[in-house]
Amino acid sequence: MAIVLDRRGNNHAVLLLRLSSGDVVLDSLATRITPWNRSHYIFLAKQTSSNKAKWGVLLSPQADR
Repeated sequence: MAIVLDRRGNNHAVLLLRLSSGDVVLDSLATRITPWNRSHYIFLAKQTSSNKAKWGVLLSPQADR
């Protein structure tokens, strides 16, 4: 799960899915699954993959890998 800013600057939650081909965004506002780096979102924070109870602050347009 990640918290992003959408194109209008609103907070929005998306689901990140890690595939062997790369991370993708599953988004209730989109009709397609999109690679995270083509989502046009600014990623603010995301759950860490090692501990879902922890969140990492990103404050950048890129999700950490």
